[in-house]
Amino acid sequence: MRQRPIAFVLFFCLSLIFSNASAQPLEYQLSKDQVVAYRVTVTATLPSSVETLKGLIAFTGKGTDNANQIVEYRGGLTKSTKSTVARTMPMRGGFRGRPGGGPPRGPFDQPNFRGLTQSTSTLVISSKGDIVSMRGDSQLPYLLGNLALMPFEQLPAEGESEWGDGTSLTITSKEESSRFGPRFGPFAQGNEEETTTGGGEKSEYRIQTDDGKLVSILKTYSLNSPAATSKDTGFEMSGSGTWVFNRELGMSESMDFKVDMTVESGNSSTKIPLTIEWNRIPEQEYKDFLKEREELRAAAIAKAKEPAYPVKISESNKKRILSRLNHSQWGVVWGELQSLSRSRMTGLVAEDMDLMVVVGGLRSNSNDKVKAAAEVIWKKWGASFEELASEEQKAAAAGAAEESNPFIVVTADDMSGPRQWSDKSGRFKIEAEFVALEGTTVVLKGKDGKQIKVDKARLSPDDQAVIERLAK
Repeated sequence: MRQRPIAFVLFFCLSLIFSNASAQPLEYQLSKDQVVAYRVTVTATLPSSVETLKGLIAFTGKGTDNANQIVEYRGGLTKSTKSTVARTMPMRGGFRGRPGGGPPRGPFDQPNFRGLTQSTSTLVISSKGDIVSMRGDSQLPYLLGNLALMPFEQLPAEGESEWGDGTSLTITSKEESSRFGPRFGPFAQGNEEETTTGGGEKSEYRIQTDDGKLVSILKTYSLNSPAATSKDTGFEMSGSGTWVFNRELGMSESMDFKVDMTVESGNSSTKIPLTIEWNRIPEQEYKDFLKEREELRAAAIAKAKEPAYPVKISESNKKRILSRLNHSQWGVVWGELQSLSRSRMTGLVAEDMDLMVVVGGLRSNSNDKVKAAAEVIWKKWGASFEELASEEQKAAAAGAAEESNPFIVVTADDMSGPRQWSDKSGRFKIEAEFVALEGTTVVLKGKDGKQIKVDKARLSPDDQAVIERLAK
């Protein structure tokens, strides 16, 4: 028998291998605990600005359910906006109802797009990309649907090189229909009248190249969503791009897609070009990203726990503090000392040693609460005082500590009887006597004997301190 050349046999074997690989059907197959991550960038060119949505998304296999895959999604995008118009004077014209121009209200102005925050979802997906169920929300603006569904395009039946996926839409005020999840605009008006109009979306796919591992697929997309009424907004979208599927991984590899959105509002229309790009991140790169993020988070937590460095107290703030520390009512003094004790500063600067002189004097105050609170402050910042205070300041603090303020006399009813009360603004004042504190309501009795009720939070800080003392 004539022997075939070795090169021919080798070529035949390799051809058979690649032919079998290419013949394998395209299916989503994310194994349990397998993680696949993508870097996503969406760019929208608006009439007066460019919006960019960027971020990472990750999918983890969680097992199967009746031959369908359970996948956990985690991630989100952040939005940045760059103006393309010099704002030297107010813009005229633009879309109806939007001062200064810009796209009409609808899918652009929703306040709570979950895709623009870190969120999670649980998906149940067939091997061909049919969304069986989804728990969670990751909606994006510009009718892009859920971020969690972005890498899951429709796959073909075995042997097909061209296929499609489409939905005919009956758009009413109460009906939503799309494999991409609920859309905005005319799909979510919430009116009582059910005005109906036709519409639809369609995706078409064609395999361009297949090397046995990566399959390059041309995707074309169109959406027609006419306005349900003259008061609503209509949309049209059309575009194309390249989608790459990783046969060995059983997941999408990348997408580079461009689409134009035309927005119709009344007699106005505009075209908004959109670019959607996402690429799979190598496993080690994603692990490095998670490690770096965890290190940054740990560093931020540690920094938050660190005491703050000494910072000069502003003159207005120090004036307020000294006024309260020298107040004739002990409750006000004690309240300010409590506030100072909660400061994270490790010490004071030389310019603020006059504050410590007053605190030093309060260490011998006749009121035990004031004395104890002043001692706490002294232990906290006393080292700064010993290091930075002048000899005169040290002497003043020592002298003040030897004698107490003779004008502060604390008795059981030292703050009872008529006094002037004021609100936080200082504009409203009244002479009255404290009666009771009922929850958060202060009951006062005016000179005419009539009772007055006021929310405690509306009183001045000094009066609130008095209330705390009298309510005990």
